[in-house]
Amino acid sequence: MNLGPTRAPKRGTTARAARGTAARTGAGAVKADAAKREQGPGHNTRAARGMSARAKPVGADTSADVASRETLALDVAATLAPRAGRRASTRNPRARRADATLADTARRQTHITSGVASAETLAAIRQALLAHYDRHARDLPWRRTRDPYAIWVSEIMLQQTRVDTVLRYYDRFLSRFPDLASLAAAEEDAVLAAWSGLGYYRRARLLHAGVREVVAHYGGVVPKDAEQRRKLPGIGRYTAGAIGSIAFERCEPLVDGNVARVFARLFGLDTPLGRKDTEAALWSLAERLVQGPRPGALNQALMELGALVCTKAATSCKTCPVAEHCSARRQGRVKQLPVVLKKAEPVPTALVCVLLFSGSRLLLTRSESGLFAGLWNLPMRPGEDRAAAATLLAELGVRAQLPPRRSAVLEHVLTHRRLQLSLYTAALDGHEPRPGLRLQPLSQLSELGISSLTRRALAAATPGPLFDQLTVE
Repeated sequence: MNLGPTRAPKRGTTARAARGTAARTGAGAVKADAAKREQGPGHNTRAARGMSARAKPVGADTSADVASRETLALDVAATLAPRAGRRASTRNPRARRADATLADTARRQTHITSGVASAETLAAIRQALLAHYDRHARDLPWRRTRDPYAIWVSEIMLQQTRVDTVLRYYDRFLSRFPDLASLAAAEEDAVLAAWSGLGYYRRARLLHAGVREVVAHYGGVVPKDAEQRRKLPGIGRYTAGAIGSIAFERCEPLVDGNVARVFARLFGLDTPLGRKDTEAALWSLAERLVQGPRPGALNQALMELGALVCTKAATSCKTCPVAEHCSARRQGRVKQLPVVLKKAEPVPTALVCVLLFSGSRLLLTRSESGLFAGLWNLPMRPGEDRAAAATLLAELGVRAQLPPRRSAVLEHVLTHRRLQLSLYTAALDGHEPRPGLRLQPLSQLSELGISSLTRRALAAATPGPLFDQLTVE
């Protein structure tokens, strides 16, 4: 096809175009290189090194210390930066904003951990913690064993529960279920009954499921491999690290609330707990500190320090074995650290509850979802007056004559809800057999998993020797 004569460009045009292209290309390369330094794994390494080198070190500033600090910064910064880099080429505005957020988080991670501790400082901290633990560790039953099953049970019980509370349940639970096989073979009702009063019953159900999986797929032996342990129901990074370090003496880190508080003060971490960059920094520090002999004792020493010395409400800096290394103490910021995000207040929730008796038997309900899932409870529904109680009876298919007034009013606080319970007591005239309904003899209530709220409601609405068998928290 004839496109007509080709005209030569004016003199100088090609040169100017070439210079312009080169300039644009150079500027683009500079921008691209800057983006790679912020987002790409390799360039992020150089950026982290630069930040680590500029940070003020703690302890002797030898070349080994600098390398140690750089390693910590790189380990943490690499967590999110690669994810940002993989999506950097997208043109979606929302995705670009997400990329920028990830890159910013990676930079914050590097900033948090750059220069917080030299290798010599970490070694000194480790030695001081172990020495203090050897002298002052509490004699707790789960510290007298290396049985991974027993340690597993203790760690699940200790989640969000005080040690003195767990002490009342631990030996009794293991007496009833002394090994993996006995717990795996037990009915869920029996497991929840043994757990009854500890609260957070989902923990017991997940422990039961996890033990059954070990028996079914690992020959009844808790796996030594950390990744296999973390795949079990109810076992996260913390519980896996506790079992691995204490039972198997493996150098596996753990971070719980006590450890997070100790690290925030010891290393001067001033970003909020629970944020991704802070959590990455905490786990990176725990990973470095656990390396060495007696990792199980080291992890327990950290938790013990947070539980007894470096506590939430008060600190005992004079008796702290690592006070000389503590950044918060040097800077006078012990009361300001850690930085904690404000938690939402429990939502007020009004419930009406009816205690329905048939002679010496009590009507109980159970649901697989909602509040107290899997536990046997007194019938309850939203509301607070007699009309709401009558609606509850109709929903259950139950016939009973409600009294004109409530028997009692009870407040029960959960993590996210503040329950206001209006209690009515009535004699059962009859009911339609339905799944999830059960008439249980009062003398056999201890054989079922029932919530602490049900225990408190029974004691409040019908006080007397009949309910002395109920343990009320």
